[in-house]
Amino acid sequence: MSILPLWSKLLFVTASAVISASAAPQPGSVDPTFDPGRGPLGVGPGRGTSALIQPDGKILVTGAFTGVNLDFVPAVVRFNADGSLDSSFNASALPAPSNIYAPDDLTRVLALQPNGQVLVAGEFIHADGSIRYLVRLDADGNLDPTFNPRIEDDTESARVSQATILSGGRVLIGGRFDRVNGIARPYLARLNADGSLDETFQPAAASAAYVVQSSGKIVVATGDRQLSRLNSDGSRDHTFASAIALPGDARLGPVLVQPDDKLIITIHHGWFSGSTIRRLNADGLDDPTFQPFSSYGGSPLLVQNDGKLIIATFDGAAPSRLHSDGSPDWSFQPDALDYFVAQQSDGKLVTVGDIYERPFGIRRMFLDGSRDDSFAPGMGLTGISRSSIDRACLLPNGKVAIAGNFNYIDRTPRNRLAVLNSNGTLDASFDAGELVGSHSDGSSNLHSLAVQKDGKIFVGVTGRLVRLNPDGREDPTFHYTPSSSSGSAGFAGLFPDGKILLYDGDSLVRVFPDGTRDTSFQAAEKGTVKFVQFDGKIMIVGHGGVIRLNPDGSRDIGFSVASDTRGPFDRIHAMAIQPDGKYLVSRSDHSGFRDLFFRLNADGSNDASFSANVASVGLLAVDQTGINFAGNIAPQADITSRLNQLGVARFNFDGTRDSNFKPVEFNAGATLSQLLLQPDGQLIITGGFNQVNGVERNAVARLNGSAPKKLANISTRARVGAGQMVEIGGFIVAGNAPKKVIVRALGPSLGLSGLSESQVLANPSLELHDASGRVIEHNDDWRHAQEAEITASGIPPSENAESAIVTTLAPGHYTAVVQGRHGAEGIALAEVYDLDPASDSNLANISTRGFVGGDDEVMIAGFILRGSEPSAIVMRALGPSLSSSGITTGLSDPTLTVHDQSGSIIATNDDWGQTQRTELEAHGMGAAHDSESALIANLPPGPCTAIVRGANGETGVALVEVYHLN
Repeated sequence: MSILPLWSKLLFVTASAVISASAAPQPGSVDPTFDPGRGPLGVGPGRGTSALIQPDGKILVTGAFTGVNLDFVPAVVRFNADGSLDSSFNASALPAPSNIYAPDDLTRVLALQPNGQVLVAGEFIHADGSIRYLVRLDADGNLDPTFNPRIEDDTESARVSQATILSGGRVLIGGRFDRVNGIARPYLARLNADGSLDETFQPAAASAAYVVQSSGKIVVATGDRQLSRLNSDGSRDHTFASAIALPGDARLGPVLVQPDDKLIITIHHGWFSGSTIRRLNADGLDDPTFQPFSSYGGSPLLVQNDGKLIIATFDGAAPSRLHSDGSPDWSFQPDALDYFVAQQSDGKLVTVGDIYERPFGIRRMFLDGSRDDSFAPGMGLTGISRSSIDRACLLPNGKVAIAGNFNYIDRTPRNRLAVLNSNGTLDASFDAGELVGSHSDGSSNLHSLAVQKDGKIFVGVTGRLVRLNPDGREDPTFHYTPSSSSGSAGFAGLFPDGKILLYDGDSLVRVFPDGTRDTSFQAAEKGTVKFVQFDGKIMIVGHGGVIRLNPDGSRDIGFSVASDTRGPFDRIHAMAIQPDGKYLVSRSDHSGFRDLFFRLNADGSNDASFSANVASVGLLAVDQTGINFAGNIAPQADITSRLNQLGVARFNFDGTRDSNFKPVEFNAGATLSQLLLQPDGQLIITGGFNQVNGVERNAVARLNGSAPKKLANISTRARVGAGQMVEIGGFIVAGNAPKKVIVRALGPSLGLSGLSESQVLANPSLELHDASGRVIEHNDDWRHAQEAEITASGIPPSENAESAIVTTLAPGHYTAVVQGRHGAEGIALAEVYDLDPASDSNLANISTRGFVGGDDEVMIAGFILRGSEPSAIVMRALGPSLSSSGITTGLSDPTLTVHDQSGSIIATNDDWGQTQRTELEAHGMGAAHDSESALIANLPPGPCTAIVRGANGETGVALVEVYHLN
């Protein structure tokens, strides 16, 4: 059968015009098209510690939280009366608290001025490094720069615990301090309205705890065993009875003042003896009308408007509210009561504290303690932290599986395991539920994450290994029972034929895809698997150093690492295999004080031609053009002066730095966990970081790679029949240099994509023709010829009956013909992969002729665009015009649909003249018949798919073409 006339008419219509494009992004720069937003987050209950109710019913709240619901918030927030967050109040200009989880540093709202300004205490770090312990916010939350009292303490961090607004705008403060604005004022001071010290107030007695009576007099606890009252000028009021009879080693606790100026005091009798609450008259004498109520750990929180007293109790049996005479009010049964309670003008109670059920940290109650559900703050106060990604792997569809100690991806719940789309957003279709355990236990029990060629994901969790379908549900067709001695199994690697290598305790076992054990595999050594090679050999690190096993588990005697000055092979950080079969190794030396990075030949001997000047290498990702690595990328130097420069950089294969690759830097304290190389040459980096080259990225980012922009591989799936229905794929090697490629014809392995055994071509054969139509290569069953070369490509067929050819082609036009042995029919996939992307040539276009049926038998053309910038592509689907080449069964009305790697439709056409006619004709790419399809699209890097169907369900032979215009 001569195929030259077909391709001489169709493939030689090359796109000579070049569409201009912007300059390619510098390799190593952050790829802005991959944006995970806020990325992985840990979200848990927050804690409220203070609340202040404004006259308009709005509620100011502070505490140990970083969010409200799923929004990051500053240290002070305001809720509307219905519980919604008040967006008109923004305290983000408030200096950052030093530590929101340290009790003494917690931000507290202390007082509200008549003009709406708010006094806030805490430990705030200003941009100049200075620390302030008391600030004032305007009514909208902005920081008031005119109020800046200097609160100081000689022995430890200062603390303002109370503030009261007095007449004339003056402010009484109490806390842990010994100076205010440089003047001695221990524990108690009065400020003028501008924050300056009111020097006329010189307290005769001082304490951090005080109350102000309606007369303006100040009662302070001047020690553990007595109270004192001060006049408004600070002098001692001798009319106040300060002597309180306290038994034994009892001490005074919190003091509250009632509206009638009576005083509620707490007497602590010791840790195991509980507390007593007493009431004093305004002059300090005991009030006999109040009968003390003993409660273990009890402490007064609030005097209600009606005189009842709310107390905090911790024994579960004592009441939480007392009548005005001290008797228990058992009608009050709150479901949450902690830290702080405030009362609204309508009598309802707002409580903040440790509340671990939604809404977290804050509730509103009726006077009987029942919850007021009209107050709806959603999740309430939350602790939101940016989480790291501990493990990650690329999926065949261009998505990324990630695992770490997170329970949200941005605003969507995902517990420790998630999948990101190719643009960094969350793949909502994948949800593994609670498979990996709870985020709140503080540590991840996910110990392995890997993906099969069909996109199913292996997850190793404590006690078992599971396989997940693409939607995150557990795959019931896989089951492995660990040996009784180990009780658990973990994923170790995948073999090219789909078998799975597992850890069973400290042993290595191999299983079939359904989990049944392959008894033909017997591992000769134990150790940590670094990777399974493309030829099925296994690289492990054990007590004997670096060891290579044959695919059956026996030790490979052809690999031996000689003892040399590098010392024993322990503490290996990273290993990778180059396309030429050499091994890159990074490890600590025997002292552990420095790292070594070197290369071994395929037999394990040292490769003296490789010398790389780098401090340490922790992660490796090798392509056909160079070595991407992450770690301390500073040059190797004397250990005492070596810089700690965490980042990503790139070596040429001789060990010199790739000067075209911009070194990637991260924020201080960052950690890196995974460096993944995409088929288009882009790099995915994961870990614990929040900035990459100054760009905000949380835990995951994509870097522009070094691979040139080209068609990296091209493939077409179609039904193969006899005669005119064979599959014929044409492609062009364009440029000035030979191109090394692998051409594959797949059939049986398509069953992994969901096709049945009866649908696929059982035994495809492959012929490769040059431009004259001469057969230059032939293969049937790939292991029968070139097995070593095909395996070394890293992408050998997974089934022995499939075909492959590795060859180096001069620039020109080539055709691959796929047919079934003995005229068999079925669906097959013809592929061409670029094995030498660095050469001065590229795959310019693909044209494939095949039969188009319905349902699964449509024609599917796939291609990958390598590089970091969009590429202009022309696609055509031809049918009627094939009659000029003798095809009598051409598809009468082909349609063309283009999908990106997520499956989304990005372009479509039926009848090319109705859209883009002018652009297509300008490039000489218009179709001969109006019913044929064609389009021009500017496509991003990565995998794309063009699907050809009959417009009205017709069937017939069609030709799909993909031309690269750049």
